[in-house]
Amino acid sequence: MCSVLLHLQIMPEFKSAFDMMRYAANNQDQFQEQKFFPFLISSMKIFASIVCEFVNIYVMGTYKDSGTVIYGYITFGIIINIDNLICLSV
Repeated sequence: MCSVLLHLQIMPEFKSAFDMMRYAANNQDQFQEQKFFPFLISSMKIFASIVCEFVNIYVMGTYKDSGTVIYGYITFGIIINIDNLICLSV
């Protein structure tokens, strides 16, 4: 159940990162000096979403009791939101 909830939390992150990447690739003239930097940040968000999804499935499958599953869900939720903090700070 926690894997499904985390998957539902990751999918909007992936979609927004993909939209950011598409915008950065199609509108390079809008960025003055650093044209590659927005593309790099959005690719980091996509990579983090994909890795977090696979690690989530693997780790949640290895937990034996419900306490560690909930702990894993909270931990992965925090990891997913780290890239948002990085994007907001730039």
